[in-house]
Amino acid sequence: MNPTWLTTVPTVPPVGAGAPWFRCKYTATPGNFTTRGMYFSDGETWLFWDASTDDQDPASVISYLIFINDVYDSGVVGYTQTIVYGPAFSINTYSVVAVDASGNRSTPATIVVDNR
Repeated sequence: MNPTWLTTVPTVPPVGAGAPWFRCKYTATPGNFTTRGMYFSDGETWLFWDASTDDQDPASVISYLIFINDVYDSGVVGYTQTIVYGPAFSINTYSVVAVDASGNRSTPATIVVDNR
């Protein structure tokens, strides 16, 4: 017997308005998502946000998925800042999604940055 859940590799779905996997009532959207003015024409962008809250998990175990132009880029656990590299000399959309230990995801916090 080979259950499919043992052989299925999970994937990170793209960010998209109305995507059904964003519908979660337990994990709050990260607040105050900003660059604090730290972005550059080479695409380097510093991202900062307030810790998400969850009805079960402490902030230290909530992970954050980072998307650039609706494509998964990276993730962090327990931190509320990161440095990413979007396309240089472009206007880019950055999003962060909080994920609790049960896999519940928040709606994305999104900002548009002029990296030109």
